[in-house]
Amino acid sequence: MWVVAKVKTKRLNIFKKNLIEKLGKDTEFYHPKIEYRKYFGDKFKKIEKFVLENYIFCYNEKFNKSSSINKVRF
Repeated sequence: MWVVAKVKTKRLNIFKKNLIEKLGKDTEFYHPKIEYRKYFGDKFKKIEKFVLENYIFCYNEKFNKSSSINKVRF
């Protein structure tokens, strides 16, 4: 089952690490980015931005049980 979580972008890696520790390595994450170039005079800079901003999709079979969702909730 997929779960949607709102996470601060600076704490994204900490969130992923904690979730993998609690549920196992079979957890999958979906957090798409878009890359674009912004020109500054004659130079350009590559900029990556998250499409869903603060939201991330997490998938794990254990989410089917309500006890595992309560375990991860906070």
